[in-house]
Amino acid sequence: MPAYIHKPTLVHAYPTAVPMTIHTRAGDMVAEVGDYIVHGDHGERWPVKPSFFKENYESILAMPKDDPLLK
Repeated sequence: MPAYIHKPTLVHAYPTAVPMTIHTRAGDMVAEVGDYIVHGDHGERWPVKPSFFKENYESILAMPKDDPLLK
């Protein structure tokens, strides 16, 4: 069976201070206080639990100049 590795993707995220409903392609998801709201490069958003976020996402020191959110 072939093996694959997931390509790294730049995302933007912030922890939420209030509960909120996020409309995703998979349906509505509820983000609780402290969950991270992650924004993908195609405008999609999804909530991520803090423990999963800290384990799987890494902060970068500077945003790339070609980042679409800078435009």
